[in-house]
Amino acid sequence: MSEEDRLWPGRVRRLGREQLRRWRLDSLCEPVELCLSELVTNAMRYGSGPVVDVRLYGTASHLCIEVTDGSPDRPVLGVAGVDDESGRGLALVEAIAESWGVTEDGTCTWCRLSVPEEQS
Repeated sequence: MSEEDRLWPGRVRRLGREQLRRWRLDSLCEPVELCLSELVTNAMRYGSGPVVDVRLYGTASHLCIEVTDGSPDRPVLGVAGVDDESGRGLALVEAIAESWGVTEDGTCTWCRLSVPEEQS
């Protein structure tokens, strides 16, 4: 990834945090920022499309993140070694999100987090 590309996960995290605050879902900022960062980083690193699209939307009970990279190659949940500096992104998403997956055509990775009852 280029130096410019490396800035995008942080930018997307900040935009996500700002939107969650507008929606008064501050308690979801940390988990959503982490999921956004990991999914966007994977899309930029492994996707083949010229554009990465990010979509953040919610219902009364769930918050959904979709990251589309244009690549039909499905992401793989890897097993990183103790000393590996990468390879944990989807494992982190799996640990944080209620559910996650990939669209049938492989171009979009998504995850869903529960909205705490006091905020729904």
